[in-house]
This record gives sequence, C-alpha cells and structure tokens, in this order.
Amino acid sequence: MEKFSNTLSMALDCAEHGIAVLPCNPKTKAPLTAHGCHEATTDVAQIKEWWATFPHAMLGIATGQISGLFVLDVDTHGDTNGYASLSALEAEHGELPDTYQVETASGGRHFYFRYPENHIIKNTTSRVGKGLDIRGDGG
Repeated sequence: MEKFSNTLSMALDCAEHGIAVLPCNPKTKAPLTAHGCHEATTDVAQIKEWWATFPHAMLGIATGQISGLFVLDVDTHGDTNGYASLSALEAEHGELPDTYQVETASGGRHFYFRYPENHIIKNTTSRVGKGLDIRGDGG
C-alpha cells in the first residue's frame, strides 16, 4: 500500500511546484479522467479525491504551458532505438543540456525542459528523429 501513498505524495509535490497532474492507468498510461490531460490540475483537493478513487493510478504529468515544461521522449521498443537518433543529433548540434530525466519502463528516457516563453511547443512524434517524441501542449 505504501507505493500508492507515495504516488499521491509525488502528485502533491508536483502540484506544490506548479506542475499539473492527473491519474493514469498504470497498464495503458491512458488518463483516468473523463477529459484526459485537459483536466490536469494543481488543486490539492482534486488530486486527493482522484487518488482516493483511483488508489493504484500512475502519476501523469501534463506537459506544456500549464506546467511550464516540455519533454523529449526517447523511445526504445521493437526496432525503434531513439538513443541512436539522439546520438546523431547530439553529434551534429551538441549534447543536450543537463536537465531532470527519468528512465521509462521500456528502457527509454524522458528529458524534462522548461517551457520557453513566447513559443508554442506541441506534441510531435518522430519529427525530431526516429524514436524521438516531443510532449508539449496537450500532452
């Protein structure tokens, strides 16, 4: 049971830092809310209610302007190796700056960056490179 209270604690910590969250299905990663990421919030009461309703939920973080961040998602599944694409881009443009990152369940990685002012960053899949997705507004 501690794992689930830790997830709630992480959700509340994110909210305290202005990062909007929502509960997601731990198997499919799909939002458990009726309107998906559009319902992501920093409202403590709502977050506690969600985790009371969905105690096994995975923590979902809404990217984009709402949370002030975007994510570079490096995928590794099947014959997709986003790390190869990332290495090629870094060889051409230089290494990514130091930033918060987490390993995904499939062995990929999420690199978190501050959302830039005066720019709109939308979700893209493989436009940056094979196996590289951007999670921005609406993600």
